[in-house]
Amino acid sequence: MNDNEQELAHRATEISFADALALGGPLVQPRPELKRRIMAAALSRSPNEYVPAAAGEWRRITRGVTMKTVLQRDGYTSAFLRLEAQATLPGHGHVGFEEVCVVRGSCSCGPLHLRQGDYFRSEAGTTHGDIVAHEECVLFVTSLVE
Repeated sequence: MNDNEQELAHRATEISFADALALGGPLVQPRPELKRRIMAAALSRSPNEYVPAAAGEWRRITRGVTMKTVLQRDGYTSAFLRLEAQATLPGHGHVGFEEVCVVRGSCSCGPLHLRQGDYFRSEAGTTHGDIVAHEECVLFVTSLVE
């Protein structure tokens, strides 16, 4: 075996050994308080963010439009927007970029007709027209406010 093959064989042994250790005992659910402390510690050391669906609250933006902010950091904001059928979010300008993904439903933004899974981006210094929901619509929006 050459060095590369030996390294791959060694890694495969490590993975198999780790799997055996992890799967060797019975599954035990930690007490709720212990689980909360473990999750808090893990998340405090992680560069990742986790926000449970039930976290946060929906705030009214305008008639038929609510928003739930999930993250605000370093000038960035990520939020869900929920528009009732036929609701309108007025057009606006952007100091920084804005990215929008349609999570559910459909809407129009100016001449664009957007459906579930569609994405659009507005660059800094631009404006876009009203967003009008054709049916209940949920958007995920990330923006940079410089």
